[in-house]
Order: sequence, then structure tokens, then C-alpha cells
Amino acid sequence: MAQPWRPFVADISPVAVADDDDPPAACAACAHLGRACPTGCPLARCFPAAGDQPADGRLFRNAFRLFGVGNVVGFLLAAGGDPGKRRDAAVSVAYEADARADDPVRGAHGVVMDLERELDCLKAELATAQSALARHRQYAQPPPPPPDALDRARALNYFCHGCCGDVDGAA
Repeated sequence: MAQPWRPFVADISPVAVADDDDPPAACAACAHLGRACPTGCPLARCFPAAGDQPADGRLFRNAFRLFGVGNVVGFLLAAGGDPGKRRDAAVSVAYEADARADDPVRGAHGVVMDLERELDCLKAELATAQSALARHRQYAQPPPPPPDALDRARALNYFCHGCCGDVDGAA
């Protein structure tokens, strides 16, 4: 039975190992084909060889099985020369490929639909809780004044009305 797919980018980030300063290791595609990785290979930083990436090449297998080597290279080259954009493109390819491997019918769209359904349920639950809170606040009695304030008010009332009579002087 397949494990449920978890949409955490940290788990599928294909560039977690490769730094921009480090020379790239052989890419998974070249290692799979049994050839040396050429200098400047666009896949080297994004899809390192199977020993360097999580789940022993899962990212490579899923991405290249779904898209093919040429399309993945095309996606990475279309992202431009910015390493951040290439990294984002590689993460997107890996994300979609993992989702499609776990759910061949719905893929990443199924994950989005599940999350939207969960969000709708949580919004309904929040609305129910807010209406219940509003009802409780509506029928709640104000808290009684502290005892010392009540004693001061009685003493002031006695002083003004009890011992002196009418305060206005019309007694």
C-alpha cells in the first residue's frame, strides 16, 4: 500500500544538497544512463545522483517517468539563468511528479481539491464556533462589581443621604 502523499516542499526539494558554491555531483539522469555528467549539466544541481537525494532516487524516477528527460531539461532552461527560479521549477516538477505517482488519476489537482475541501470544512466550523460565541456573549450577564467597590458605594450613599438628609438642602 502506498504511503499518503504529503505536500511538504522540504521533503521533496531536489536541491537540498547542492549549493551554488559547491561543484555539482553527477545528476541522476547521467548516473541512470551510466555516463559521466557533462560540465554545465542543468540537471546536476536540481536532481543529484540517487545516493545524494532522499528516498533513493524517488525524485528522479517520478519526474523523468512523468515528464521525460528532455521536458525536464526544457523546464529548467525555460526558468532562466537565475538559480532560484531553476530551483523553484525543479521543486514544481518534483511536486507534480510525486503527486502523480501517488495518485495517477488526480495528481496535484487532487491534492489541491482535498485541501480546498478541508479549508471549506474549517471555514464552516469557524463560522459555527463564532455564532455560538456570539450567542453566549448575548445572554451572558455582566460580572458583579467587586465587593470593595460595592461597599464604598453604600458608604457614600449613606453619608450623602443617610446622615445629612437631603443633599440639596431642601430638607
